[in-house]
Amino acid sequence: MSFVGILAENKDYELIKNMIGKRKLGIDLLQIKEKSIENIKNIKFDTIVINKEMEKNKKYLKKILENTQYLVINSDLDLNQEDYQNVKLQIITYGFNSKATITASSVTDNNMIICVQRNIKGINKKDIEQQEYNIKLEQKNNKNPYNTMAYFAISQIY
Repeated sequence: MSFVGILAENKDYELIKNMIGKRKLGIDLLQIKEKSIENIKNIKFDTIVINKEMEKNKKYLKKILENTQYLVINSDLDLNQEDYQNVKLQIITYGFNSKATITASSVTDNNMIICVQRNIKGINKKDIEQQEYNIKLEQKNNKNPYNTMAYFAISQIY
């Protein structure tokens, strides 16, 4: 069983958790909260998803990342990249900028076309090649396409 930590607002975490739950990927999710990150600094996560900025306790996040295999990060956030340097893991970015590993080429009320711009090596050494994927959206998930991109990244890794 793989362990995935998600740094996100409560509502975003719940939406991602619900999308992942429907796929039965065989992973356990844990929300990482800034105020309680010190309590989980010794947990070994296979993947960390960063869907919001972290102001305090970054040293604990860096300690968690030292034993993590994948970092899935919203590249549209204004993050200090120095916080994630010198950590050996596979980084997968998502967002609306042209340099993101995963981006959206089209978003409508019912569909989102996600574009994988660079190959991703999944957990089972399976390659996810560059291509577009059509994702059907549920109405409640339309408000934040970043949740759909985060979900897509996790589902492709596993």
